[in-house]
Amino acid sequence: MKIRVKVKQALADLKRKRELLKSLTYKEVKKEANQTARNLAAKTPRKWSGKTRKAWRVIDKSGGNKIHFRVENPSPVMAFLEFGTKERRPRKSRHLFIPLRKSAWRKGGYRKGMKYGRDFIFAKKARGIKAISLLPVQIKRTRQRLRSRLGKASKKIQVSG
Repeated sequence: MKIRVKVKQALADLKRKRELLKSLTYKEVKKEANQTARNLAAKTPRKWSGKTRKAWRVIDKSGGNKIHFRVENPSPVMAFLEFGTKERRPRKSRHLFIPLRKSAWRKGGYRKGMKYGRDFIFAKKARGIKAISLLPVQIKRTRQRLRSRLGKASKKIQVSG
């Protein structure tokens, strides 16, 4: 009785499956990164200009054997929203200058002709921003979806191979 093993064919099969798995994994991770960016953008408040919401982006940092996508929002406002801010008090003067209109904010302080109560107000302190904490919830959701996507991708290879 003779047993024949086609080693070259088996190695070629393994190599083909590895390449297929890598390409499917890349596609699924990319889809998940884009989905995560869409979810974060939808949860980001669009209150003032909407630029913070539009600033979410996906950066592909893949290379060689690693698959790496980064979902980020470079807007400094997003850092304030995510982590919150503390209470503000004046440093040198007695009161904080709080602009009520964009024109007063652009001028950077009191200018002749501004009206108290319409253009600006003075306050002893200003409350901080409460953190909205989008990331911890989204990280859990993304991990669950990615696990599911990669499981389905591996099943495709097992069925097709």
